[in-house]
Amino acid sequence: MFCSPNTKVDEVVPGLCSNRDLFKEIAEGITQRGLKMMAYMSTKASSIPLSDALGWDDDPVDKKPFQRKFAAIIREWSVNMGPLISGWWFDGAYSGPRTGYTFGNERFEGVGWTEAVVAGNPDSVYCLNSGANTYQYCVEDEGFLAGKASHLHTQPGMPLVGDKQWHALLWTDCFWQHTEPGKKIDGPRFFDPELHRYLKRVNENGGAATLNIGIYQNGKLAEESAAQLTRLSELLKSGSSPQGMNRYRVKYT
Repeated sequence: MFCSPNTKVDEVVPGLCSNRDLFKEIAEGITQRGLKMMAYMSTKASSIPLSDALGWDDDPVDKKPFQRKFAAIIREWSVNMGPLISGWWFDGAYSGPRTGYTFGNERFEGVGWTEAVVAGNPDSVYCLNSGANTYQYCVEDEGFLAGKASHLHTQPGMPLVGDKQWHALLWTDCFWQHTEPGKKIDGPRFFDPELHRYLKRVNENGGAATLNIGIYQNGKLAEESAAQLTRLSELLKSGSSPQGMNRYRVKYT
């Protein structure tokens, strides 16, 4: 299901889009606060009925016809949102002309993607997820690294990889998303000092990091994780370092 209307989706699979444009409402709200909105989307269309309708499995290797059709859907969202979307993070593009990482039969060549994402905002950028902990890009037109990460081991030595902005997307409590209603989200995976050192190193070397924290079904963020991010933000702004360990590790490493 998608939280924003799209006529192109309705033409092929009616009922997948909300009538209320929740994404746009949130984007307008955070833009008023001086923040920028990034959009997440699967390159495989996120929905099995839509993926099937666009012909993902019509050919086991050549995904270009599917990509052209899906790019038209992305383009409509881009035009509708205009400057409210500053960038896109596309998931599931595990293979491309320059990376040897593959995932099942997924093959991505970026057909139509660039034109689609800049249709509503010429300054918009996008990335394609090339796989966890790879720090590679799939196609030349990407503006930044997807940087999907499960640990703190890889840190930037320079701000760019080629001409792509170095970036890491790291999960910090539950494994990417909270899926069990009524269950408390795990506490932060990292101690304050180690996560602070990581973020400081990333910032000093011109990179960027996105920290993925859990969100409950009622829309509330994991309280311990949100508190940790608040602490670290204040420390980074002040140039101070955390005192003591503060946080504990959970079962993930």
